[in-house]
Amino acid sequence: MSPSDYNKHKRILLHILKDIYTDTTIAPALGFKGGTAAMLFYNLERYSVDLDFDLTLLEQKDVVFEALHSITSRYGTLSEQRVKKSTLLFTVSPGAHQPHVKIEVNVRQFASRYEYKNLLGIPMQVMVP
Repeated sequence: MSPSDYNKHKRILLHILKDIYTDTTIAPALGFKGGTAAMLFYNLERYSVDLDFDLTLLEQKDVVFEALHSITSRYGTLSEQRVKKSTLLFTVSPGAHQPHVKIEVNVRQFASRYEYKNLLGIPMQVMVP
C-alpha cells in the first residue's frame, strides 16, 4: 500500500474510532486492542489496517453489533457483517482501489486490562500493553 493510500485508510480508521467512542451507548463496552491500538497509543512503527476490540460488557453484544453496523455502513459498502462463534466481524469496502477496513470484536472473556487514553480529545478504553 502506498503512503498516500495508507494515509487515506488511516483517516477512515480514525473516523470510525471517533464514531465508536463518541457513541455513549457502546463506548464503555469496547476495549481497543491490537496493532492499530499499539500504533496509535504505543508508537508501534508499522502499518496496521484493521480495528480490533474486546467486548468488555457481554450483555451489550446485540447493541454493539447494531451500532457497529450503523457506523461502518457510513464508510462504504459492507461486504461482510456477521456474528461468529467468538467474534463480531465487519468488513467495509470504502471504494474502488481502496483497501478494505476490517473491524473485529472478540466476545470471549480474557483477563485483559484497559486504561483510558485520549485520541483526538476523545477518551478510549485501550488495552494495557
